[in-house]
Amino acid sequence: MKVVLGDKIVKYKIEIYLINFMILLFIFRTSIPLFKYPFLILFVGFSIYIIIYYWDRLLNVLKEFLRNYLLLILLAIILFFSFLFSDKIYLSVFKDIVNVFILFYVYSILMLVVSSRKKFDYFVSSFLNLIIIFAFFISILRVLDLFDIFHYTNYFSNYDSLFLDYNFALLPELFGIVSISFLLTQPKSRLQKICYNLMLIFFYFHIFLSGSRRGLFVLVIISIIIIVALIINLFKKNELLRHYASNSKLFFLWLVLMPLLSYFYFFHTSYDFKSNSLKYIGTKSGYTAKKKITLNLYRYTSIFDKSLKDSLLYIKMWSVSFDPKDPDNGWGVEGVYKIVSPLTGKNVEIVPFGAKGYLLDNKSRFGNSEHHAYSFTIIGNSKVNKGDIVNSSVYCYVSDDFNGEMVCIRSEGATYGDYVNHYDLNRKGVWQKLSISASCNNGKAPVYLYFNKQGVTDFSTLKGFVIYAYPEYKIKVANDSCKSSFSLFDTKKLNQAGFFNLHLPILIRQVSPNDNDPFRNFVSRFISEDTTYHGYQAEIVLGKKYNRFIDQRLLRWKFALQIFSKEFNWPKKIFGGGFNFLNWYGYFFLGDKTKDDYPHNPFLYILLYSGIIGLLLYLLALFYVFSYYIKYVKKYYPFFIFFLITFFFNFFSGGDPFSPSTMGFFVVLPFFIHSIFRKDKA
Repeated sequence: MKVVLGDKIVKYKIEIYLINFMILLFIFRTSIPLFKYPFLILFVGFSIYIIIYYWDRLLNVLKEFLRNYLLLILLAIILFFSFLFSDKIYLSVFKDIVNVFILFYVYSILMLVVSSRKKFDYFVSSFLNLIIIFAFFISILRVLDLFDIFHYTNYFSNYDSLFLDYNFALLPELFGIVSISFLLTQPKSRLQKICYNLMLIFFYFHIFLSGSRRGLFVLVIISIIIIVALIINLFKKNELLRHYASNSKLFFLWLVLMPLLSYFYFFHTSYDFKSNSLKYIGTKSGYTAKKKITLNLYRYTSIFDKSLKDSLLYIKMWSVSFDPKDPDNGWGVEGVYKIVSPLTGKNVEIVPFGAKGYLLDNKSRFGNSEHHAYSFTIIGNSKVNKGDIVNSSVYCYVSDDFNGEMVCIRSEGATYGDYVNHYDLNRKGVWQKLSISASCNNGKAPVYLYFNKQGVTDFSTLKGFVIYAYPEYKIKVANDSCKSSFSLFDTKKLNQAGFFNLHLPILIRQVSPNDNDPFRNFVSRFISEDTTYHGYQAEIVLGKKYNRFIDQRLLRWKFALQIFSKEFNWPKKIFGGGFNFLNWYGYFFLGDKTKDDYPHNPFLYILLYSGIIGLLLYLLALFYVFSYYIKYVKKYYPFFIFFLITFFFNFFSGGDPFSPSTMGFFVVLPFFIHSIFRKDKA
């Protein structure tokens, strides 16, 4: 009997653990879209298992599900019929409906397996532990990608990459912080303390560098709450807070030192120290990693200093001095290149001693037109006056097997005359110096290093390589008795001349429009989206000014309100107008009648497709969500915090009541908790 009982205990624990694993794969696809593959495998396998071992209880669970989740089911039905009665099929909405079905099915499985408070408590503990594991794994992948060590995003389909939201992608790490904080309120071994503290440090580090203003805001709020709680504990002792304070010493020390260390690293260490530190951790391209980090942090600094350019922030953060001998130091901004040192080849003695080469080949980033693909690297972009002279040069080497049509240094904009100098491709395999001395009108005088291949739209067939070394860029000012000039490493003068108006990045690698996702391609065989555009009749005019902090959210919200007030008649205001507004948004904000966009707010989104009736039902559902979470907050407060964080993120990006999947899961969860407690009381 004991053996059988033991087997039953092990059985339900394994079931709950697998369900939790499946749930986290499902809701954390917003961070790692590849999670959908193991999720689908586990989903199908567990469904077969449920049919075999729980067949006799399926009908009763279905009745119980209808009784416990009636309000949420009504919201799902409204979503489905709004989809059906729209003017055409929207695949994005169809995807959301499929996700709602999966979400409800997962909760049906939970009802079969987690049927008591004892089992639910195990569900909670295993859920929190798995969240920490998922969060740590995801954060490692994202840090490796940020520092250009390993690009996990290379394995996404183009569709997934396009719709990956860097805000929602942080939810696992934020949940991980909450879960670890919850566990640290209990006694822990020395090893557990160290591991949890290091994870907290790692999560904070990545969220700070992620560039998510929502993520940083939540991080600051969590930190303030923790600090206030610990201060209160000094005067009013609490056992949980005492354990937390004792278990988190390493993390708190780092929390104090992090701002000081970050400031010292970025603004008081040399360019070489920063570059070498990135190389030490395995960064493939120092410029790529620096560019990503700079642009992420620029999202914060742009809130407080609108005049600060991202390129100038890059200069300040990485101590760039524009050394013509080192492509990494200021001018090798093409992004995908190789450093060559020492330089070799015929006539290499003409290149200044110590210069490193900047090698570009078919793996480099490119731009294209219908007739050719090309690479260009800007080495200067100063403001000039009529009569000024741009003097610029670079040393160049082209391999013998290079099959492009042109390699040169050239200037455009305000320059004319001697503004281009070509490499002699009849003498490949030899170092040549390319120089220009161009006359100027009033304006800007960009100079760039350029090569192309005709008759193609990418570099896949490009052979060989091009190496540039030691570029110089100087301006001879008109009517000046002495030659007034500045080179790339004269940062102050370049800034005054407007060089830093050039924003990062310059080029991006082109991607194929084909989607290699097998599941999406399979579905597209049976359901194809109608690209017909059904326009609106009302005259909608929006102001050009918007709040910089929330980007164009205010414009999208205003557009939704004008659709509701001007375009909708009273039946549509009451019952909704379906999803036709998705194309209206796509055309108005993206300039493409075949694309979709939306209000980026769940209340406005629901109001447009389901009217006042749908919005009132959603508000009623939220009332119950908050009521149930608050009712059980003492025992299960991490879940309430997860919901609040997700709801905050969702307020600026959300759609229907169940999207994204993370939001849907935590909307349904309190109804499930309530059903467990109600069942135990019965």
